[in-house]
Amino acid sequence: MNPYTINPPTSEEVFEELGLALLKRHWSRAGLERFGKRGERQYGVDILDTLGESPLYAAQCKLKEQWKTLEPAEILNEVNKAKNFPSKLDHYAILTSAKVSTAAQLEVQAINQQHRAAGLFTVEVFHWNRLTDLIRQYPEIEQQFFGGMRAEEVAEVKSKQIGRANV
Repeated sequence: MNPYTINPPTSEEVFEELGLALLKRHWSRAGLERFGKRGERQYGVDILDTLGESPLYAAQCKLKEQWKTLEPAEILNEVNKAKNFPSKLDHYAILTSAKVSTAAQLEVQAINQQHRAAGLFTVEVFHWNRLTDLIRQYPEIEQQFFGGMRAEEVAEVKSKQIGRANV
């Protein structure tokens, strides 16, 4: 476990931009873009691979308080919206600043079993801990969205200062 915490953005727009940057790198999909705008029908999709590569990837962003969880009913609701997307989706992710829960994980597993049998898209959820791990994996994204020195760099500087003080 890493000794520092990254707090999620407080605005939905910044959270979507962070999600877009992370998924572009994590999925190696240069064609990912934010999809539509508020007020338009988005079919449960905030991020879409507009290059239309196969398999087709899309994602939904759900900014929540960090102490909350993403309820199974909310996951199912977003997945059901994505089923009506005008193009056939192959992979659908929900990114959330909420914490992980067994109920959410079991819901995603059940959805994936049903979808596999019906030839529908796979679903995955990126909870805040998983997103934090991705942020740390891509220092340029951490710098872009959270700025300043990385916590590891601060710890290294502090340990050198402590070492010099003990000499």
